[in-house]
Amino acid sequence: TGGCFQNRILLDLMEQAFCHRNQELGLLGWIPVNDGGLAAGQLAVASALRSELAAQRDLSRSAP
Repeated sequence: TGGCFQNRILLDLMEQAFCHRNQELGLLGWIPVNDGGLAAGQLAVASALRSELAAQRDLSRSAP
């Protein structure tokens, strides 16, 4: 999440909305809100893309 989740009112509203839909809302833990959280999300996407590209390369090398 970005810095908007440092705003208690917005956070409370999101918690209520998720609760009404029986959805889990993961909050504050090892990954902070604000820029640290955004950077962690970018890292997760980059890691997934890198793994996908590596798998595609492995498949193309093993093709007859």
